[in-house]
Amino acid sequence: QQQQQQQQQKEKEKEKKEEGETTIQTTTTEEEESEGAERIFVGQSNISVNEYTVEQAIDYIGFGKFQMVFLAVTGLSWLCDAMEMMLLSFIGPAARCEWRLTTTQASSLTSFVFLGMGFGAPSFGMFADRKGRLFSLRCSTGLTLLAGVGSALAPTFSALCFARMVVGFGLGGVPVAYNLCAEFLPSKKRGVYLSSLEFFWSFGSMVSALLAWTILPKSSWRTLLGATVSPLILLGVLLVWMPDSPMYLASKGKMEEAERTLRFIAKMNRKPLPVGVLKVQEKDKGKREEWLDRRLSMDEESHATETAAGASSPRPPQREMTSLQGNMYTDDEYSLSFFSSMKGYVWNRTPVKIQRLLVPKFRKTTMSLWFLFFSVAFLYYGLVLLTTTLKLMDDDSGGARKSLDPSTVVCLAHNSPDLTNADYRDITLSAFSELPGMISAMVCIDTLGRKKSMILGFVVAAVCFIPVMQSAKRDVITAFLAIARSSSMAAFTVLFAYCSEVYPTQIRGTGVGVSNTFSRFAGMIVPLFAVDLVRNGAEEFVLFLFGFIAIVSAFVVSRLERETKGQHLDASTETEEESFASKESESAGVELSEQTPQIAE
Repeated sequence: QQQQQQQQQKEKEKEKKEEGETTIQTTTTEEEESEGAERIFVGQSNISVNEYTVEQAIDYIGFGKFQMVFLAVTGLSWLCDAMEMMLLSFIGPAARCEWRLTTTQASSLTSFVFLGMGFGAPSFGMFADRKGRLFSLRCSTGLTLLAGVGSALAPTFSALCFARMVVGFGLGGVPVAYNLCAEFLPSKKRGVYLSSLEFFWSFGSMVSALLAWTILPKSSWRTLLGATVSPLILLGVLLVWMPDSPMYLASKGKMEEAERTLRFIAKMNRKPLPVGVLKVQEKDKGKREEWLDRRLSMDEESHATETAAGASSPRPPQREMTSLQGNMYTDDEYSLSFFSSMKGYVWNRTPVKIQRLLVPKFRKTTMSLWFLFFSVAFLYYGLVLLTTTLKLMDDDSGGARKSLDPSTVVCLAHNSPDLTNADYRDITLSAFSELPGMISAMVCIDTLGRKKSMILGFVVAAVCFIPVMQSAKRDVITAFLAIARSSSMAAFTVLFAYCSEVYPTQIRGTGVGVSNTFSRFAGMIVPLFAVDLVRNGAEEFVLFLFGFIAIVSAFVVSRLERETKGQHLDASTETEEESFASKESESAGVELSEQTPQIAE
């Protein structure tokens, strides 16, 4: 009996233990369900997916109807920019007829436009990082529209110059549309889609030339200015219905708006969202800024710890301005230096957004991009002006160069320049000379990569200047200048895509805007070389200068630290573990189950 009682007690104890284990298992499974953990199967492994980022969601949704519509809207802004720039070829001669101006006065109109663009590009770039891409683009479009109407109603030449400068300031916000479009595109073939926007530039130049060909022989130049603002009205209406960038919204802690935008994209593309929940960003602004500054200086801090641990002797302190709050630290022996004091004075008054472009992690890239934007714009606008200048200096019979007298211009009764049909035809067809460069950029950007594509464009442009310097035949010169112009346009196209991808979301608008300022500065000074020096007989020097700049630009591109082909837009602020995890998920070909209920539903 005692043995039987002992066995019964042991069986009861076993039953209690089993009941306890089952209760523990049920509680753990309930906790997992409450945390929102879901499981998917990849091959034979079982992986739990809890969170995904905005860029991972866009990559999963892929390219679809929404991206096609948004590319068209972004291309419309590019078209408006090209139309306003092409108008400079007609407004200058028309202003000379209206107010009997000299050549120098008429050419100053172009300088005012580029001056406005030089100030507008960084202003709208920083504004886009602060208030949003879409809001900044709407303000840019509205300002350009109002200034365009004001240009058509300008009573004096001074008023016209001021109105066109405001137009240039508004056009400085066009690169914001480029960044906005890049943040909606998936990583795969993003370069091809961004390069396709340049077709709208050529189309806008052609439309502007055709409008001038139709209007100027019969009506005033004011009618032409009024007609060219009509695409801006359509763009303003379309921007009302467009959503803001979900990457920007997430970077500002606006997760509900970002998730709403992702649902809209998924619904329009008829694709599901990834399984899981959207990764929540910090909503407190101060903590977000602290996190960003820590990530931007991550490489420097890790390098400092490694050198401190492995070095036998302490490293001398560096005179670097690394504080993003505007403080500067120096060595004791240099603390009273005049140059150090001026350096700190300028740094303390530099906006934080620009300071972040110059931290050690991005300093070399930023300085290289500033030079490249200047050089490629100097080449592109210089080749446009050089082709026109050489054409005007050529004699129709034998191709011998003759001096051009620009002081005379034939005017019609309604104060429009008297241009022949051949002139209008040549200006219209000049827009098509860039198409081969755009096509080559689309082919090479995702096959060769960003850096190799830019190097190829600069090298081809440099080689083309050799036969131009040695040949006296007009057809040979025109052909090689067209190839050089097309190659520089290809390099310009890839450079825009690279600049939009190399900076993180928080400073992308500022980085592209400030870099674009240097291209506008190049556009202001290049007429001194491509027009004035060539007219004064320094043609060979100008051609040698263009070739030298192209070679130096190719070398600078080769020294860039990052290749952005196929990378996430925010890869520069990812830790090694995050980037490794994202690459592993992409290489493993993770396919999320579409049978599981989606967030979009």
